Amino acid sequence: MDGNKKDGNKEEGTVKSVNTLAKEMARKLIMQYVDDDVVAKVKSAKSSVRTRPPPDFKSQSLNARPTVTQWKLLDTILEEILVLISPIEGDSAMRKAIIIQLRDLLRSVEGLRSLSVELYGSFVSELYTKWSDMDISVLTIHPTDIDETQHVLRQIYDAMRKDKSGFWYSTELICGARVPIVKGLCKHHQDTSFDVSVNNVKGILKSKFFLWISRIDIRFRPLVLIVKKWAQVHNINSSKDGTLNSYSLCLLVIFHLQTCWPAILPPLQQIYPRNASDDLKGVRSEAEKKIQKIADANIARLRSGSKNTSSISDLLLSFFEKFSDITVKATNLGVCTWTGKWENINDNMRWVLPRKVQLFVEDPFDQPENAARSVSQLDKIADVFKKSSRSLASANDRDAIVRLLAGHTSQYQ
Repeated sequence: MDGNKKDGNKEEGTVKSVNTLAKEMARKLIMQYVDDDVVAKVKSAKSSVRTRPPPDFKSQSLNARPTVTQWKLLDTILEEILVLISPIEGDSAMRKAIIIQLRDLLRSVEGLRSLSVELYGSFVSELYTKWSDMDISVLTIHPTDIDETQHVLRQIYDAMRKDKSGFWYSTELICGARVPIVKGLCKHHQDTSFDVSVNNVKGILKSKFFLWISRIDIRFRPLVLIVKKWAQVHNINSSKDGTLNSYSLCLLVIFHLQTCWPAILPPLQQIYPRNASDDLKGVRSEAEKKIQKIADANIARLRSGSKNTSSISDLLLSFFEKFSDITVKATNLGVCTWTGKWENINDNMRWVLPRKVQLFVEDPFDQPENAARSVSQLDKIADVFKKSSRSLASANDRDAIVRLLAGHTSQYQ
C-alpha cells in the first residue's frame, strides 16, 4: 500500500511538473505571438468567456480609457492635424516642376544627359506632408559601382553649384553614407528639401508597395501621417541621430495594423510571397510589372474589408501602448511585417544580427535587411512611446493634445 501511495505521489508530482512546464511554454508563446492588446483583454475577461476574444473587441490600451468626451475631442483634433499637414492644392504639381527643373539641369551637362530622373519615397507612396523632403533617384543606363555612383553625384553637385539661376542652394555632397546622396533646398518652391541618389531602384519599388498597401485600408495613410508628425515633434525621426527613420516608422504602423485584433492589414507575404528585391532582375520595367501584377491580384482579394472598426484615435492610442515596452521586446524579438508577428531573433535562420543592434525591424521587401539598423537611442524612443501613451489616454485639454501630437498650438487657434 505504502509503495502504491509513493508511486501515486510521484506520478502526481510528475503531472504537476509537466503542467507547470506546459503553462510556462504557453505563456512564452503567447508573449511572442499574441498581440499585447489581446492578452490584456483576455486577462480582464470573465472565466466563462476566456476561450476567445469577443467579436466586437478592438485594440485597447492598458491605460485608463478616455471618456466619450475625450474621444470626441481627440477625433476632432486629429482631423484638424491631418488637414494642416496634408499636401495643399498644387503641391503635387510643384514637386513635379522640381523634377522637370532637375532634368533640364542634367541635359545641360554633357556627362549627365543620358540620366533619367524618378521620384520615390513618401511622394510616390502618397504618405507625404506639405513639408516632406523629396526623394529623387537618377537612373543610369547601366548599373554602377560605388566609385561610379560617387562620380555621378559629384557631377550633379557641381552642376547645381554652377547653375546661375540660384534654384538649387545649400547643396551638400554626402559620399560616406550607406546610400550616397546630394542634398539641398529648392528656391521659389517653399524651400523644399531634396535628396538625390543614384539607381535607387529598390527604394522606388518599396515606395510603390506602400502605395499598394494603402489601398487595402483607408486608415493606413492618415495613421502614418500623424505618427510621422508626432515622431518629428519628439525628435525620434532621424536616423543620423540614432532614432527611427521614416521607413521604419511606416513599418511599425503596418505591424500595428497587422497585430491588432481583428487584424486590419495582412502579413505582407500574402501580398507578395517572395523577397521582392530579389525579383528586380533583368529589364527593370518588366520586372516591376510582374511584381505589381502579383501584388494587385492579391490586394484585390484582400480588400474585402477588416472586421476591425477602430477609429484613428483608438489605433493611435493602442500604437503608443504597443511599443511602450519596446526595449524589453527588442532583446529577443524582431518586428516582422512579412509574417505579421513578432519573431524570435535567435530562432529565425534568416536573421544574422550584429550584437550591437538595439532594434530589428525586418525590411519585408529586402530581406533580411534591418530597416532600423541605425537605431542607437532605443531607450529614448521607448520613453517617448510610454509618455505619449499615458498622456493621450488621460488628456482632456486641447492644447495639451496638440502639443503632444503636432508641437505648436498657435496654428490651431
